[in-house]
Amino acid sequence: MQDTTNWHQSGILYGLDANANGIQDMGEIGVSGIQVNLTGVANDGTPVNTSQPTNGSGLYLFTNLKPGVYTVQVVKPVEYVFSPANVGSDDTKDSDSDPGTGIMSSEILTSGEDNRTYDAGLYPSIDLGDRKDIYQCSAEF
Repeated sequence: MQDTTNWHQSGILYGLDANANGIQDMGEIGVSGIQVNLTGVANDGTPVNTSQPTNGSGLYLFTNLKPGVYTVQVVKPVEYVFSPANVGSDDTKDSDSDPGTGIMSSEILTSGEDNRTYDAGLYPSIDLGDRKDIYQCSAEF
């Protein structure tokens, strides 16, 4: 009998990792419209290659997947930088994407699995151009 139980994979792209620490802290919100790719092969040999944008809250969800091996990749907009990956001990709050490629670790998915911990942190990039001087700022209140 063939296994027909579906597996789901999802996560959140939080785009204002304000302190660029790789952890989704209180107040850091998701980013909509970021492309997320899913590639892999189901155990029955069926190739999977699909993508979708994050929703208005920065969430994505791939559904109706068969057991197999899958990889998620986030396509980073040019105005963002990926946060550091796998920081801290709470896998539901850390960024999982490779800072250089946006690719997350592959997962061997089993029947009925529902993994919603594949997240990616992004923060706005700042182009300093050819500026080599450094300014130190301080504020007193």
